[in-house]
Amino acid sequence: MSFRSMFVLAVAVVTGMVDVEVPGQKLVLSAGSQQVFGAEPQKQKDSSHWLPSGDMLGFTGKGGEPFALGIDPGLNQLYVSFAPDPSDPAQPNQVLAYRIPVTGPVLRSTALVGRGGSNGGGGIGANPVTHHVFISNSLDDSTSVFDGMTLMLLATVAVGDDPMGVAVDPGLNYAFIGNRGSHDVSSIPDVY
Repeated sequence: MSFRSMFVLAVAVVTGMVDVEVPGQKLVLSAGSQQVFGAEPQKQKDSSHWLPSGDMLGFTGKGGEPFALGIDPGLNQLYVSFAPDPSDPAQPNQVLAYRIPVTGPVLRSTALVGRGGSNGGGGIGANPVTHHVFISNSLDDSTSVFDGMTLMLLATVAVGDDPMGVAVDPGLNYAFIGNRGSHDVSSIPDVY
């Protein structure tokens, strides 16, 4: 294990979770379940689940393409922005919700969201206080907000051009969306 890997894992243990972006990959670490989750969209592989021992276990099994990952540590759920048919330029347009017990992820349900586009769907942020989940829809210039407990869509909010990254501040109850095309950041109050 490299120094960087040990540092990232140490941060995850202290903070409860951390998102790590590596070129071509997206990793989310959950200290609560001591698990690491990853997606490699450029390689068109399913999301993978790494057990604490380092063994790898594929878990989507849907034949599509994962784009982004997010965890709500309060609900102990993993959210995956997913394109069932990667050849469709409007996708990803689904979010898969997994419970993440120590034994490994279990698919709970799916939710439809806006169109991510071939380079989109790259941002998911979950508010661990309200359990609302924010997903960037790059092709639609919007952000979908759904309830992590019921998986019901609460709102679709217009944001800047080509939104990508999502960060949630549970203290302020705001989600922040980085817009690649308009070179700005949108803020969305979590009031749903």
